[in-house]
Amino acid sequence: MPPNSNPHPAPAVSSSKPPNVVHDATPAPPSPTTTTTSSAPAKSPTPNTAPPSGGGKVALAWSNLEEASLDNFITASTKIIYNWQISKYPPANIGYSTKFQGLEFVPTIWGLKDIPQISSVLTQGYAKTVKTFNEPNLAGQSNIAADYGCQLWNEHIEPLTQLGYTLIGPAVTTDPTGWDWLAEFMKVCSGASIAALDIHHYSLHPQDLINAANQYYSTYKKPIWVSEYGCADYSGAHQPCTQDLFNAFFQQTRAFFESTSWIEMYALFGMFRASELPNGVSATNSMMTCSSSASNSCSPNALGNQYLNP
Repeated sequence: MPPNSNPHPAPAVSSSKPPNVVHDATPAPPSPTTTTTSSAPAKSPTPNTAPPSGGGKVALAWSNLEEASLDNFITASTKIIYNWQISKYPPANIGYSTKFQGLEFVPTIWGLKDIPQISSVLTQGYAKTVKTFNEPNLAGQSNIAADYGCQLWNEHIEPLTQLGYTLIGPAVTTDPTGWDWLAEFMKVCSGASIAALDIHHYSLHPQDLINAANQYYSTYKKPIWVSEYGCADYSGAHQPCTQDLFNAFFQQTRAFFESTSWIEMYALFGMFRASELPNGVSATNSMMTCSSSASNSCSPNALGNQYLNP
C-alpha cells in the first residue's frame, strides 16, 4: 500500500502453481492518507480465543494520520512498526512517542521511488531490518518485473547486509500473480539474502490465509511476515465482511499466527479510523476509536485491545 494509490482488485491471472486460495483475490488498498466512507461496526468483536503469547509478533502498520495517538497503541506484545515509507515519521523520527524505544521501526523500500534514497537514509544503525518492494506484482502498486527487481536488489539492497541489515523479501499478494512473481524472483535472484518472506492477504475466509502461508513456507522454507491482512472480499462478489465473519476470520488467523513458530510478525490492516479504511475493507477491521478529528484523540477500540494484547 503506497501513498496516493487507488483501490483495485488483483488481476485474475492463471498460474500452474498458485497458493491454495480459492475465494478472494488480494487487493491493493489505497494509501492510508486516502479517506473513504465506511459505517461503524454494528457490534463489538467476540472475545479472542487465541492462546496468550506475549511473543512480540504483533506489528503496527501505522498510517501516519494519527501520529499523536501512537502511545495508546503500544503494548508489551507490539514489537514492530512500519509506515510503508523508507523514512521514519516526519520530520525525521517518531519523537512524539515517549514509548518508541520499545518498538522496532522497519523501513520499507516501497519501490523505484525509494532507490535513490537508500544510501542516504539507510545508514548503519538507522534500523535493523528492511522491508522491500510493496506488491511488485500489481500494476497499481510498485509494479516491478521480477528480473528487474533482482537487478535492483543486487545493486542497491543486498549491500545493506554489509551494514548489518536483515532483509525481508518483496511483499507479494497471495493471488496467482503474486505467487508467480515470487517464484520468478526467487529463481533469478537465488543468491539474495532474504531472511523472511512477506505476504499480503485479504479474504473473508481464514483458511485461505492459513493455506497460503503454509504453501509459501513449505515451498521456500523461510519464515513468513504477514505485513498486511484483513477481512475483505475482492473476488468481484463484493460480499461484506459482517461482524460474525470478521470474528471468525480474526480469531482463527490470530490463533494460527500465535501458534506457528515460522510466522514472525503479522499486521492487521485496520489501524485506521473506520472512515479512513480503503474501499472494500469493512469497518469491522478498524481497531481505532477517536473522540474528535484531532490526531491525538484516538485509542484502541474493543478489537484494537484484543489485537494489541494476544
